[in-house]
Amino acid sequence: MMDKESLRKQFTEREPFARLLKIRLLNLIDGRAEMELLVTSRLLNANNVVMGGVIVVLADMAAPYAAMTLLNNDEVLATIRASVKFIKPIILQDNGLIAIALAGKLKLEKDDKQRIQKIIDVKVEIISKKTNAQKALYGGTFLVLPKLIMKKIIEREQS
Repeated sequence: MMDKESLRKQFTEREPFARLLKIRLLNLIDGRAEMELLVTSRLLNANNVVMGGVIVVLADMAAPYAAMTLLNNDEVLATIRASVKFIKPIILQDNGLIAIALAGKLKLEKDDKQRIQKIIDVKVEIISKKTNAQKALYGGTFLVLPKLIMKKIIEREQS
């Protein structure tokens, strides 16, 4: 399994979007990641609620970190499906949001061409820091790939 301290360091040093939104990694244990986002006026839309895209970013940041705790050091993730259900508006008075991501077990599935692939499903609950009210739910499915394969895919796309 991946070393949690290495993942914490990766989050701190190699996630510029998290720094931009000031997302903090609170907790990281096997199959679980917790992150925090402070709600500020700069995240509100014209209706004075937090932009939906901000919620998606928070959830999509927490989900893979929960899943990565279950991977081997030579594996990486690629998102293959994601969805968000917005339950209640997120307002400035919520003060902040907590994302709690829980990864399921690694499983094997066949793709469209009947090839076996390793996947992980992750559920994320977004809750108000002030009231603990559930604000949104995220579900994501991640394909587990060897790092070398991902590197080749990226190189092919860049050429």
